[in-house]
This record gives sequence, structure tokens and C-alpha cells, in this order.
Amino acid sequence: MNLLKKMSSAIITLGMATSISAQADYLPFPAAGTDTTYSLGQFSIKVNNSVATSSDFLGTSANHYNDGLLALFQSDGFTWNPGADTLKSPVLFDNNTQIYHGTPYTIGSGSHPNTVDTQIVQFDMHTDNQNVQLLAGSSAVNLPGDTYSNGIVKSVNKTLGGFPANSSFNVYVEAKIAGLPGYLYNPAGSPLKIFSTISAFPPTVAYLHNPSSVTAVDWYNPYTGNSLTVGNIVLAGHSVEPVPAVPYTTLAAFKADPSYGTVASNLASATPEPEQWALLIAGFPLIGWAARRKQTLVATV
Repeated sequence: MNLLKKMSSAIITLGMATSISAQADYLPFPAAGTDTTYSLGQFSIKVNNSVATSSDFLGTSANHYNDGLLALFQSDGFTWNPGADTLKSPVLFDNNTQIYHGTPYTIGSGSHPNTVDTQIVQFDMHTDNQNVQLLAGSSAVNLPGDTYSNGIVKSVNKTLGGFPANSSFNVYVEAKIAGLPGYLYNPAGSPLKIFSTISAFPPTVAYLHNPSSVTAVDWYNPYTGNSLTVGNIVLAGHSVEPVPAVPYTTLAAFKADPSYGTVASNLASATPEPEQWALLIAGFPLIGWAARRKQTLVATV
């Protein structure tokens, strides 16, 4: 019960990062521009059973993967949960994430600009040794041109417009793993859907992946020239933080900054351990309930 309360509290805090119980919380959207932020990221892949039990994955037959793909992933910092057939990545860091936000506009019956189109211009989140890289936007050079990582920001209060607002992205990523030929990616039509509630550009929040949405993970194998669906992303988090006064080029150095604790805590909330997934999913309705309740409070102020 204490764990459930803790998870529910964390979910509501993350999903409703800014109180909207009074009009004084309103902030107008800024003009169009591109923000540069620091990012932490982490993801988990549920490996298809046919792959997880294969000799290539387990390393039980002679092949060019040496001890098997599982051992390769583990050597690059992934953790393996055999009961759930999941690979969880190490924490990844990027000090030059760039996200574009467009000119605010009004949709529906709102009186002020309440919507902004967004796009991930680039990110290259990686381990300090570059053994694991997660790329999007212009950094993902192997993705087809029609798989842009676009998003939208919508005001919680459509009449007032501005912040606080709900932000979501359909993200297409390319993952490079040291020793793995080719790359992993989510194909066109299978975006990684992430969302959060934000109070500024750039935000200081973690974007959550909805575990109920299916995001396929394909492996492009240059030896065969073909792609194989190896599983699907079951959890992903992308925690963003405005660039600190002191620039850092590595995750190890960033950990010394006072702001690291906040961004790491946000990421941990977005990517819980497998036994907490059910509690996280159960908490999603609480986010919607909190949003609806606070919208009602705004209307009565």
C-alpha cells in the first residue's frame, strides 16, 4: 500500500508539474524558437520470445556474435530480466538536445493562443564511453526522411491559453550498440509516444512513455540487408533540464551539478523497475482525474 501511494503521488506530481488551480499560474507562450537542453534518457525493450530463446541471442551456437547477443548487450551496460524478457538500457546523457517550438496559435473556442507545434531537432543521448547511443532528429542519419519526431503542446486551459500545457511527441529513434552490427530503430508507423505537462520552454520534466502503446523495435542487420522485428519498447523516459551555468560534456561530470538530482529523479519516475509497471499504469487515470478536477477549479475562480 505504501508503494502504491508513493507511485500514485509521483505520477500525479510528474503529470501535473504545475498547479493550475488559479489564473495567476497562467504564462503566455513565447515566440517561436529552438531550445537547447540537457537530457537524460533510458529505455526498456521487451524481446520477442522467438528471439530471446534463439541460439544467436543466448550464444549457444557458433556464430559471429561470439558469446551471443545477450552477452553483447550486457557488456554494453544493459540489464536483463529473464522473467520478463526485457533489456533495460543504462542511463544516457546528451548536453545538446535541441527542440523547436513554433509560433503559438489558437484552435477551438479559445480566446488566446493555446497550441504550439514542436519538433525534436536533434538529440544524441549516449553513455560516456559511446557504447550506447540513442539518436533522433538530424542525429538519426539512418532513419527515412518521413520519420520526423514531431509533437504538439496544448494549453490545459484553452480560454487562457499558454502554460501550463500538455506536451506530447511521436518520436522516431535510432539506437547504436557497440559490437552490434547495424542499428535498432522504431519503423515508420510505430512512433514512441511520450508525454508530460510543462510550464515553460524549455521544461524541467520527464517525458513518460505510455506502456500501453506498442512501439516496435526493428534491427537492421547489414550482413543480410534486412530488418527483423526483435521486440517492442515497453518503457522509455526522457528527462530534460535547461543547460546549467557550467557546461558539462559527460554524464559523470554532470552528476556533480546540483540540478542533476532533479533530472535524475524525474527519469527514475519515468522508468521504474518491472515490478512497478503495473502500479504506473494504474496511476494513469489519476493523472486525468487530477487534470479534470483542476480545470474545474480554474473555471470557478
